[in-house]
Parts: sequence; structure tokens; C-alpha cells
Amino acid sequence: MHYRVLGPLSPGSASAQQRLLLCCLLARSNRFVAADRLVEELWGEALPADPGAALRTQVSRLRRRLPADALITEPGGYRLVVAPGDLDSAVFQALLREGQVEPALALWRGAAFEEFADRAFVQAEATRLEQLRLHAEERRVRMLLMSGDAAAAATAAGELLAEEPARESVRAVLMEALYRGGQQCAALDVYQSWRQELSDQLGLDPTPELARLYQRILEQRMPLVTVPKPVDSFLGRDPELAEVRQRLRFARLVTLTGPGGVGKTRLAVEAAHTVAADYPDGVTICELTAVGQSDAIARAIGWTVGLPETGCGRLEDQLVAYLRSRRLLIVLDGCEHVLDAAADIAGELLRRTTGIAILATSRERLAAPAEHVLSVPPLSAAASTRLFRDRAHSVSAGLAVTDELVAEVCSRLDGLPLALELAAARVGSLRVDDMVSALDDRFAVLADRRRSLAATLQWSYDLLSDAEREGFCRLAVFQGAFDRAAANEFGVDTGVLLRLAERSLVDGANPYRLLDSVRDYARTRLHERQVLDALARQHADWVLRFAATAAEGLSTADEPSWAQRLELHFAEVRAAHAWLREHEPTRAAELSAALRAWALWRAHSEVFHWADELFAATADPTAAACASTGAWQRGDLRRATELASNALPRRTAIETLGEVAFLRGDLPESQRHYAKGAQLARTANDGLQEIWCSASVTLAAIYAGKDPGDQPELLFARARELGSPSALAMAQFVVGEARQRIEPYVQAINLADAVGASFVAGLARVALAALLATDDPATALHQYAKAIEQWRDTGSWASQWVTLRALLVLFAQLGATREAAVLFGANQAAAHGAPAFGRDARLLHAAETQLQADLGDEAFTSYQKQGASLGEDDTVSYALSAIEDLRVQVLANQE
Repeated sequence: MHYRVLGPLSPGSASAQQRLLLCCLLARSNRFVAADRLVEELWGEALPADPGAALRTQVSRLRRRLPADALITEPGGYRLVVAPGDLDSAVFQALLREGQVEPALALWRGAAFEEFADRAFVQAEATRLEQLRLHAEERRVRMLLMSGDAAAAATAAGELLAEEPARESVRAVLMEALYRGGQQCAALDVYQSWRQELSDQLGLDPTPELARLYQRILEQRMPLVTVPKPVDSFLGRDPELAEVRQRLRFARLVTLTGPGGVGKTRLAVEAAHTVAADYPDGVTICELTAVGQSDAIARAIGWTVGLPETGCGRLEDQLVAYLRSRRLLIVLDGCEHVLDAAADIAGELLRRTTGIAILATSRERLAAPAEHVLSVPPLSAAASTRLFRDRAHSVSAGLAVTDELVAEVCSRLDGLPLALELAAARVGSLRVDDMVSALDDRFAVLADRRRSLAATLQWSYDLLSDAEREGFCRLAVFQGAFDRAAANEFGVDTGVLLRLAERSLVDGANPYRLLDSVRDYARTRLHERQVLDALARQHADWVLRFAATAAEGLSTADEPSWAQRLELHFAEVRAAHAWLREHEPTRAAELSAALRAWALWRAHSEVFHWADELFAATADPTAAACASTGAWQRGDLRRATELASNALPRRTAIETLGEVAFLRGDLPESQRHYAKGAQLARTANDGLQEIWCSASVTLAAIYAGKDPGDQPELLFARARELGSPSALAMAQFVVGEARQRIEPYVQAINLADAVGASFVAGLARVALAALLATDDPATALHQYAKAIEQWRDTGSWASQWVTLRALLVLFAQLGATREAAVLFGANQAAAHGAPAFGRDARLLHAAETQLQADLGDEAFTSYQKQGASLGEDDTVSYALSAIEDLRVQVLANQE
């Protein structure tokens, strides 16, 4: 007998009294229930003439519907005996204890004890079960969020809040899901509306935990999670997953080893998601399969974690300095072809940081210090069977095959997950017994365990049509993710692509990718046909065309999609640049030039570093023009001028000279260069750079104390014609500077943040902070902190020192004289950037005079020396720490 109380009662009964009696007994299953209590519940005040006899009659009738000996008569009452697996509420609770949330929730068909949930005798149990259901629903929402599906998590959290508005823990998940889905404003609105509702109705505030989450979202300090969550089920690896989690609790370098196709990457990805909460700064994956040279590993890791390349010092040293204050898990995937270099960089990171942990995958151990090696075994027989059936059923839902035959296939494939998935993908077109015979033929020519994957790949390849074979091999040219449009560029039509995905030879769904072992196999076929070099050239040609087209798209309303595609295909861009640098340096410079605007607006220093290296090797003027942009952004104005001089009369070089003049305070000279740049940009139909140059002309006039007239509004009108969010952000920033209003700055920040235009967002934040400094110093300090972090993360030292100068002026005004004096000393000793001019110079001089008066010459000089001894990174850390302390004081004073 199976009893169900999570919805309509089952088994049912002919009368309401019989159903109520069963509910009362099930609510106290396996426990004594007094007869008097049952009588009261069944009849209340309308008691029959002989209540005891009437109850016995109802019990007798119920017994006939139940298994023998299920309903036991005891002195003074009754007890219903129910096995744990026979009551859905008990099964629900057992599944919850095991962490199986989805199966547990699937048992619910309605409200607990639905028909009698309001009766006193069952109400307590019904309420308890309902609370458990809500708890399970909340766990499910959190699992969706942890899986990376922010949209689904937000939807589920919203539905749950509609049911239970007071659950602040669910509101927290909704806020985080909205934030991770790119809806920061919506996430903040959830908090604000709840705070208002609590205040109006109850005179209360949200919990401190929710308030802290609100602050983290406001300050964009949520952990980074860039490890994609696979959509397929994760089967058969629970022991290994538990072992990885356990190792990461006490080890900072864990390497998963094993042959190709054994599932190392899939296990690492799953583990990264399950331990994400242990790393406040998040988890991220760096795919080394796209790294062609050992010396590029540090750059690949830097790109993954958001490191700006300043061009000063070893890249490894920059990476260590950037990660030193972070607690982050980095997954290094596919280390085997750069094994020594991967071991070196892993060792250096672990030796010189305290909060970084590394989870590596490799076909052999790294042999790095303090490495913990976990060999990933093939799946067990039971797990292999489960995986094969799961994947086969997704292809052919009506699969009917004996366990013995499935076990035979799994045995032939040695429990290698990739081989199992490739074979399962063919169930729709082949019988399983035919599959066994075909695999036997293939394995006959191979001797070791690697035969399983090699033979399965060969077998899968042989089953393809000619068009599918050609398309499969051509896709091996991609180093990372690719979309359908990119595949089409290489003659792989969408139909072929979809069929390859159905056969598990291509992973994902727009974007797609080839797993390492699959790509290696396809490239081997290309090498055999002697077409690999030709395809690499074709790949470089495609990347050049793609970059040029993307540059045009960034000037339009389609900027968000083009920026996203550039991020998606950056592994291809990096690979193409490496190939062009070796084979066609002139075209490598053209690629850097095509990416220059994208890198400029986003302060993406790697592109400028490429150009710098290329100019050093070839003296190519196109490379010099691009490299000059990176030089002024990182504050090396002398180098920027030198590079630009080697690139004249190129427009990019003219823009650089305009920016250098701007930073040095020669505003008429800056206007002259930028006006020419704007004219050339219009002629070239480069709308985005036209906005940049025209904005710079107007800003130079504003900072020179001149009336800009209607130029800011005209600039905004032109940006609206283009539709580019970055252009609109720059125009809003100029309007804010001209009119000194808060709203344009806020709009500029929101527009720029939405498309990753970090340079404009930083400018607007600094300007907004300066405007708010007198009336709202706490918010001003917050905006300065955000800008300083942004400049640090992009390596924009020219802008960083401008910001730090403005900050020390505010420090002095707020009475933080020691901190202001330290930053003053750091500014005086700065190796990068330009001296203050105009209003900034006057404010800086006034602050210096005030600090000398407040501190005295001796103390002021001592603090100056302390600041001068700080390096650039230490200065930033000092400033951020001082902001945090001072902001707490300001907020306390406001209360």
C-alpha cells in the first residue's frame, strides 16, 4: 500500500469521514492516536449516540481498504503502521536529506493533506511539510543559481516570492540571480521596494545579511564565476567529486590526470561549481588547449582573471601582484602540451600568493611543488551502463535493449565517458548488437587502453557522410568556442553542424566547441591530408575579416552583440595573431589595428601589448600607431609620443598626440589634434572614434574654462544617430561635465557598464564623485573606490593618478590628513601619468597647503616619504583601504 498526502489523499475513500480518519492516522503514522481525539476530530460537537461504537465502525470500514495488520488497535486508541517507503511525505524527507531536491519536489501534487489542511489535528503536520517544501524550493533555486542558469533562478525565485513574500533568503537569491544575469538595477530595485514595504507596513528594516548583499551588488563586488555549467547530467562520478572537494579543502594545487576522454574536464567543471562558495572572488577556467606557446600561459591566465598588462615588468610579476589579495579558484584545463610551463606558473602563483588555488587537468602530473594528484579512473560498469542509457535515451526515447548488451558495449569502451557518449549518440541509427560487432573490428588493430577512444572516434568518423567528415575536420581549426556563423565561414553549413552535435562530435549548442581529444583526432586527419597549414591561413584570413566587421559593428546599435562575439572568439583572435606574427607580420599589425577601438574603449591591454612586441620586432608603423594607445593609457606619455611619431600621419597616431597633449595640460594643442582626428574619422565613416575625438575637443574647451555652447547636446544627438551604447555613454559624460548634473553621469555609467566600456565608465565615476564630494561624501568615496578598482583592473595609470589626486583632496577636506599626505607623497613619486593642470592643480596645491598647516612640516614630510616609498600597486591598496575606513566614519557621523 502506498499512501500519498502531498496533494489529494490516496488511497481515496467513499466518505469524507473515512478520508478524514485516514488523514488523522497518517498525520501520526506509526504513533499512537487516542480514540477520544479521533472522535472529536470526526464529529466535533455533533456527537453520535454512542461515539465509541461509531468510531469502531469507521475503523472497521477503513481496515477493509488497508493491508492486513496495518491498522492496529491499542488500549485507548489506534496506530497506523506505515513503512518509510510507503508514505510520500516520508520519501520526500528522505530525498531531501540525500540532497535529491528535484525528485523530492516531484512528489508534490498539491497542498499537504489538501482536503483537510485546515483541521486542527493535521494542521501542524501539514504546516511542517509545507515549510519543508518551501525550503526545498529555495534549495532548488539556489542550485539553479550555482549551476550558472541565472535567468531560470530569477524566474523560480520570483515565483517562490509570489507565494511567500516574507522569505528574505529567497529575495537574496533573486537579487543575486538578477545581478548575475546583467540586471544590476533590477536587483537593487528588489531590495529598495522590500525595504520600503517593510518600513511602511511594520516599521522594520531588512536583515543585515540582505543589506550587505545589497551593498555588494551596489559596489559590484560579487564573486566571479566564469566556469560554464554543462547542460547534460553529471553521472557516475560522485566518489571522485567528493574526493576533489576534500582535496581542495587542504591543498592549493590539485591535478586530475587520466587518458583523453576519461572525463577530467567535466569532473573539474562540476567540482568548480560545487566549491564556488568557498572562494569569495569566485572560480574561473583557463583553457590551455588554445595556447600554442609556453610563454603565452601567463597571458592566457591573465586574460581569464581580468589582469591588465601595464607593459612594465614581467607579466608573471604583474599577475602575482593582481592576484595577491584575492581568494580565487583557477581551473587550468588541458596542461599536457605545455606541461613544464604550466608547472612553473602554477608553482609561482602558489608560492607568491596565499588565496589562490589551482585545479588542473592533464594527461600526466605537472610535477609542481605541493601538487596533489588524483587519477581519474574510467567509469565503473554500473556507472558506464547508466551513462550510456542516459545519453542513448536522449537520442532514442524508446530504446529497448537488454542490460547484457549494453554492458557488452560499455565493456568494449573501457568505461571512457567520451567513447560512451559517442557510441550512445549512434543508437538512433544503429542497433546495439551491430555496434558491438563494429567495435570488435576496430579494436582488433589496437592493443592498449587508448584503443577505446581512438577506435570509437575512428568508428564514429567512418559512419559520417562525406560532407559531415569534411565539416568535422574543418571545425578543428577553432581553438575555442564558435557559433554557427563562424562555422558557416569555413564551409560547415548549419545542418552538418547540428548532425555533428547530435553525434556528440561537437559539444554545446551555439556556441559550440570541440573537446580536446576530438579536436586532436580531427587535426590528425587534416595533417594526413596535408591541408592543416592552408586551413590555418584561412583561419587567419577569417579572423582579420571578422575583426574589421566587428569594428564597424561596434559603432552601431548592434555594439552589444559584436562586443559579445569578440569576447566569444577571442581565443581565435589570439591564435590568428600568433600565426600571423610568425608568417605575415604586416597583417598581424593590421589585426591589432582592427581591434584597437575595441581595446581602447575597454582598456583591453593585451591587444596593445601585441602591437608593442610587433613594433619592437619589425618597426611596423601600423603596429606603432596601435601600441601608442596602450602607452598613454598606462601613463607612459614619453613612449606614447615616440610611438605616435613613428606612425604619422595615421589617424590613430594623431589621436595619441591629442591625448598626450590633453594629459599634459596643453589643451589648445590637444584640440588641434583631436579636431583633425574627428574629421578623419568622419571621412573613414568610423562613428565611434568620431565621437571619441569630438568629445575630447569639447572636453578640452570645458577644462580650459570656455563655454562649450551647444556642442555637448550636438554630440549627444550624433551618438543617438549611431546608436552605440559606448558612444551614448561618452556623450552623456560630456553633457555631465558641461552642465555639472548628476543624471548624465549615472546614465553614462549604466550605458558603459552594460557593454563593458570600462574606460568611459571610469571617467564618469570620477566626475560623479567630484560632483558629490561636498553634499554626499560617502557616495563620492564609493564612486572613487569603484573607479580606482576599474583603473587597476585595466592598467590605466594615466587615469589612475588623476583619480588618486582628486581622492587625496577629498581626504584632506574630510579631515583624513594622514591618508591625504601619504597619497600626496605617492603622487609626487609616481612613475606614470602626467602632472596636474588647471583646476586640478589649484585644488592639489590648496590641499598641500592645508596639510602642511594641519600636520606641521615634520609630520607632513614623514607621511610624504611613506607615500613615496609605496609602489603603484601598494598605493592603490592603501587608497582602497583608507576609503573603506573613512566611509564607515562618514556614514556613522551621518546617523
